[in-house]
Amino acid sequence: MLGVFAAARDVTEQQMAQAELAKQAKELDRLAELERFQRLTIGRELKMIELKKEIEYLKKFHTADGGERGDQY
Repeated sequence: MLGVFAAARDVTEQQMAQAELAKQAKELDRLAELERFQRLTIGRELKMIELKKEIEYLKKFHTADGGERGDQY
């Protein structure tokens, strides 16, 4: 009888360990998803900064070239 109880306990512990592993895998997937989102967001923001700098450069170039300041593009 003791062997049956020990075997049942081992199966329960194994099931609990598998459930914990599944939970951790799900959390890792979520973290990876958040990291991808963060990379995309930061990349987008950096691109916007670059574009704003380019626009300012072009405005200065246009003004120095005889164009009127405040022209709309």
